[in-house]
This record gives sequence, C-alpha cells and structure tokens, in this order.
Amino acid sequence: MPADNIAVATTLPHWQQARSQLQQQADSAKLLQLSRQLCQYRLGQVATEPAALTLSSALPDALWRSELLLSLSTWLNWPHATVQLLLNASYCCGLSDILSDTQSHPRLQPYPPLLSAKLLRISAPAALLQVLDGCYASERKIPYWRQSAASLLLTLVMRFSTPNADNSFTTQLGRRIMLSRCEHELALLRTVVLWYRQTALQPPQSAATLFNHSDYQQLRHSSNKQLAACLSTTAAMREPILKLATELNRQQQPITDVSLAVNLIGRDLLDNVLIDAELSNVLSQLHHPQHAMLQQLTAAFACSLHLQSQDNLTMAKCRALARCLCAPLWFDSSGLLRPAKTPLPDFRLYQQAAASALISKLLQQYQLTEWLAAAQQMLSALQQQNVPHDRTARILLIAWHSCQAVFNSDVAPHLAALLQQQTGNTVNSSTPQLWLTTVAGQANSQCPLLLTL
Repeated sequence: MPADNIAVATTLPHWQQARSQLQQQADSAKLLQLSRQLCQYRLGQVATEPAALTLSSALPDALWRSELLLSLSTWLNWPHATVQLLLNASYCCGLSDILSDTQSHPRLQPYPPLLSAKLLRISAPAALLQVLDGCYASERKIPYWRQSAASLLLTLVMRFSTPNADNSFTTQLGRRIMLSRCEHELALLRTVVLWYRQTALQPPQSAATLFNHSDYQQLRHSSNKQLAACLSTTAAMREPILKLATELNRQQQPITDVSLAVNLIGRDLLDNVLIDAELSNVLSQLHHPQHAMLQQLTAAFACSLHLQSQDNLTMAKCRALARCLCAPLWFDSSGLLRPAKTPLPDFRLYQQAAASALISKLLQQYQLTEWLAAAQQMLSALQQQNVPHDRTARILLIAWHSCQAVFNSDVAPHLAALLQQQTGNTVNSSTPQLWLTTVAGQANSQCPLLLTL
C-alpha cells in the first residue's frame, strides 16, 4: 500500500461517497453536514506522518491538503477545537466546487476558502466563516494586525498540491519560500520545514501531559557543572539564565557563557530562575500565535508584584510566580482565530475550574505552596467580582488587573478601586496612571503587531 495508507484506506472512500451524495443534493446545508461527518470520522484516526504525506500520493489534491492541515495543526499542539474547525473548513473547500461551476463567481475560483465562504454565507457557523473569510490576506492586502493564525495556516495549505515525481513537496516548499513576501507566511513556512524534519508525530499535548514531565527537581539538586551542561542544550531554558546574569553583571556586559551565568547568579536565586526557564520552554511548545503578547502580560504581572513588594520579593521570584499564575492564558484557543490587532486573550477562562487546577498544580510542583491560598482567593475574587480580605491576595489581584490595564484602558477603573483599598506599599501614594506608567516602564511593555508563528 502507499505510504499514506491511513488516509487512502479509510478516508478516501468516505470522501468519494460524500462527493457523490453532494452531487445528488447540491445545497449548502448538505455540504456542511457532509464536511462535519468527514471531520468527525477523520479525527477518530491518527494524523498522517510527515514522511508519508510528503511522498508521491494518489490522493486528490483537496483531500491531501486536508491531511496536510491535520498533520501540521496536530504537530503545532493547537487545541482540539481549533484543529476540528480547520479540518471542517478544509473539507468545505474541497467540496465547494460541486456547488459552483466555473461560470459562477469566476474571480473566486482560484481561492477555494473565499469561494466556500461566499457559498456558505447564510448557513455556516460564524467561527467557520471567520476562518474562511480571513484567507489569502496578502493577495487582499490585509494588514498584519488584522490577520489570524488559523486563516493563515489554511491559506498556506491551499498553496500546495499533491506531491508527484514532477512536483515534489520539497520543490513546492522551496518555491513558496522563494516567492513569499508575507512575514506571517514565511514564519509558517519555517514551521513547515521543522515539521517536515520530524520522523514521527507526537500526540497532542494538554496541560496535564506538558507539565507532568518536569526536570525542575533534578536540576535544582544538580551541581553547577551538571546544570550548565543541561541548560546548554536547550535555548529556551538558558535564555532566562543568561538574561538575569547579564542584569547582575556589574561590568554591564552581556553574559553568553552558561557556566559563568550559573556561578554569577548563585544557588539562592537559581531555583526561581529555573522555574521561569522551564515554564517558558514548556509554554513555547504550544505554538500559541499570541505568544509574544502573553509574554508581555506575564512580564507586566511580574513587575507589578515586584513593585508592590518593596524589594521583599526578588524579581526572579516574581517572574516564577507570574509564570505559574499566567500559564492558563496559553490554553486560550480563541487566540488562534483572533487577529493581532486584538491581542488580549479571553480572561474569562480564569473562571473555569481547569485554570484553578492548573495554577494549584504548578505552585505545588515548584514548591511555591505558600502562595496557594492567596492565588485561590484571587481566582475567587475574579469569579465573584469582589475584593479579597487577605493582603497577599490583593497584591496578586492588583498585579492581575495591572498587567491587563497596561494594554486595555477599560480595566483601569477596577484597578483604581483596588489601589485605593491597598495600604502599606508603594502604590498607596500613586495615581492609577502613574502606577501603570511605572509598571509598563519596568516591564518594557509593547504590543506586538505580528503573530508568533
């Protein structure tokens, strides 16, 4: 059997049957029904491996693109709901030619997602239309800050066709890299190159699987030499170490040697830096398109904590706490559909039990249990929209509202009320505007215009 035997043996007959049924009853409602059925069936099977997909294939172009889209979005660790939405959109694109001959909508014929959006305008769900409508951003001269990750990936997949002897996958990939003028597309193409190099796809990562394999305990008990050797192998792990060492260096020169950085920081500070480094590495594996924005929010949270503590907490400790408390933001699946111009995540996810459970797990895993009660009170205050009695919980709540208010002025009134009630710290004599200016300055806050792809 051919290398892509999973798709050929299981999905191809269903695909052919769906096209036959749609030809007998050619309407948009039937197309949506069949695409959902195909999507539900396909998600019950394993995604096709890169090596199988990139070889010559007998699959029709439309079905092969759906397989490529499923494999890429699975490798990117995108949430199941987003993968399902993208696969559904891809099947709609592959079936839409039956509803439209070459005489109708001639300008949209080369752009299946836009054609599908036109045909399904009345009957399709809003989220599906949002993905389809956002495709081919560069051809339509849509600015970067109005583009979304899901539509960008669907567009990129539509530019490929089934590989064969005369038009291999690597040839198509190289041609696309050479011709592309879009920063977002080039970033995605670099991701496709990394995917292409994989020998096997790992199962999608969840919060449980990502955080169950922590090396923190082993690292914190390692010797400086062992620790430096381990950190040298992972860029995401060593960057926070080198950054802090550079900040501590009295000669004000950048530190690039990991062994020197470990010795300069010292074991007292190192534990918290390791927490920051490990969580930063783990969260980057989720490939969230708003990753740069979430990093900015985390930095503002940490700086707010540090300013309130009047140096009772080290900046390293504040960064470690901020990582634990902001980690649920990386599991906001709506960010994949949101354009860069509205980069803030859906903070309502903190009202869900999963966010509370993840924060508790991380605080316990990284031995920050003295903050457990305050964190739970902060979450309770967010759900009930009140002010906690505990001073430490109020500090966390101020940090939480501060990191949002730096980027969203609508949150400022809530923050002002909290600042008036908090006593005995540096924010007591500050106006909300001055406080936010201080936080933003300390955190070097900026709002990214490009997605992290």
